[in-house]
Amino acid sequence: MPVFNSRKERYKSPFGAVPCGTEVRFFVEAEAEFTACVLRCYHEFADKWTETPLLPCPDGFGGVYTAPAEGELVWYTFSLTGKDGSSVYFGKNGCGGDDRTPWQLTVYEETYTPQWFGEGVTYQIFPDRFCRTAPPRVEGLLGERRAHMDWNEAPMIGADSETGRWNSDFFGGNLKGITAKLDYLASLHVKTLYLNPIFEAASNHRYDTADYCAIDPLLGTEEDFTELCREAGKRGIRVMLDGVFNHTGDDSRYFNRAGFYETVGAYQSPNSPYYPWYGFSQWPEEYDGWWGIKTLPAVNENNPQYREFIITGERSVIRRWLRLGASGWRLDVADELPDDFIVDIRRVMEEEKADAFLLGEVWEDGSNKIAYSKRRRYLLGRETHGLMNYPLRTATLRYLRGGRAEDFREAMETVRENYPKPAFYSGLNILGTHDTPRILTALGEDGVPSDKLERAAYRLSPERLELAMARLKMAALLLTVLLLCTCAVPGIGILALNETGLYRQSVEEAYLEYIRGHAQSYGDNILHHSLSQDLGGATPEMTEAFYGSFHYYGVFNWGKVGYTLRDESSQVIEYREMPGGEKAGAGAGGGSWCSVPSWQRTVFSGTACLFPRDRLGIKESRLP
Repeated sequence: MPVFNSRKERYKSPFGAVPCGTEVRFFVEAEAEFTACVLRCYHEFADKWTETPLLPCPDGFGGVYTAPAEGELVWYTFSLTGKDGSSVYFGKNGCGGDDRTPWQLTVYEETYTPQWFGEGVTYQIFPDRFCRTAPPRVEGLLGERRAHMDWNEAPMIGADSETGRWNSDFFGGNLKGITAKLDYLASLHVKTLYLNPIFEAASNHRYDTADYCAIDPLLGTEEDFTELCREAGKRGIRVMLDGVFNHTGDDSRYFNRAGFYETVGAYQSPNSPYYPWYGFSQWPEEYDGWWGIKTLPAVNENNPQYREFIITGERSVIRRWLRLGASGWRLDVADELPDDFIVDIRRVMEEEKADAFLLGEVWEDGSNKIAYSKRRRYLLGRETHGLMNYPLRTATLRYLRGGRAEDFREAMETVRENYPKPAFYSGLNILGTHDTPRILTALGEDGVPSDKLERAAYRLSPERLELAMARLKMAALLLTVLLLCTCAVPGIGILALNETGLYRQSVEEAYLEYIRGHAQSYGDNILHHSLSQDLGGATPEMTEAFYGSFHYYGVFNWGKVGYTLRDESSQVIEYREMPGGEKAGAGAGGGSWCSVPSWQRTVFSGTACLFPRDRLGIKESRLP
């Protein structure tokens, strides 16, 4: 059976996604029954196949594949030829026909990714509920709003009994309130403020944008926003805005169903300049709504006038708010935005600010996401700099609710392997957002109702709440470990935890590696002393002065420990066996003790290695 592991450099190098034009080395370990091997690659976006013959070499076949000159998603398998001339295909699911499951190689364009997003904590703020400097005044504002004079009142659940509108109660959190808390946020090592929508809208969540060019009056003014960005900048904090560009509110200036604005909206007349933005099947009542929601009419992002207004125009929405102090944009429902729309946004952002950051909302592996029957290109170098790390959230919740560590490791390694390094280091790592059940509820594992009203009234039992709190502490510990390993949150994207062994190995594998490290050090000590004294004639005093003590701290206290020194011709130079129970080789300083089975020491050409005979099934070997 052929052997290939895309995550080990022996078989594929470099690891993971590669820049365009990179030479990638492949090696397939194969038995002598195979006489030829071909690397078969399907370039999905170019819709073409390539074949690269791999040359015979010791233990298998190896060769070099040159990655495409443009961003691409490459799917690859191997074709092996036997001595009898028959062929077999080899993929992730073993050998068989040409339907083998392929491995993925992400090929991306090397472009600039701002580093500031990965340098600290990102703090998400739902503006209405964060902090206010005065009670809200809703008179004369868009929509039928209700104000909470008491900050500690419970929010309204469901639709307003008088108006029938959802999400129409406001607590009055504002931009000045955020500015007042900047010192507190800085003390938490916050480096990015991610604000949910701040533009004028009828609802408290403001994902029904009414005017892209105006701050919602309850939140403050344009000057308040500029002041927030300026004061945040003094503390090393950047501000990221939420861009909702695939739908508007039905009460918006552009649709204007309620007639609140002086402009002629698409709902009011087919002659409106905004009419082409929307998809009417029968004007005015039949139109496309986002996910069928009539209060959120969907926008045609390919309309030239709309794209100019949002992106490309000299005074576009993207440009306007970057000029007023924002440092980045988060794209709401990036799945529902055309690729070239996102490309244009990033291009214009970089024209305005070279270090502006573009984050995409994607809930799955963004390297190979299919949305609306189309493979997406978020991470190939021209679209988003990073994505929201929902795979981390999914894997963490599954693991903490009783899942297997191996599944968590596999989920994280898949992201690490598939994501380009710049995007991998620039993910927004989350346990919950405004779109998910609260983390305590999710960790309580008590069955959250699907109905909105029932979910709003749902409460964990005391026992489940205690369980959820314990699991939340574990989740916090996990993210802290990630922080310590990467020195960045967010932007860690899980990072290079493979090198730390935190999830790369099973407990058994980690234990063996730990033992092997001790064994290697011990074996090297034996080798240095033996070669110097027995072969070189050095005195014990000279050897000790040069190499230190013969005894290695922290060697093995039970299990038979021994070594064999051999020359290049495999002739035994020295053999020594130390029975267990004697703490053989233990120095006076003590040390950390480990228990292992018997070991054999083998030396080739002056290079030493120590192996567990009965655990690994190896009698003799050598270091690479």
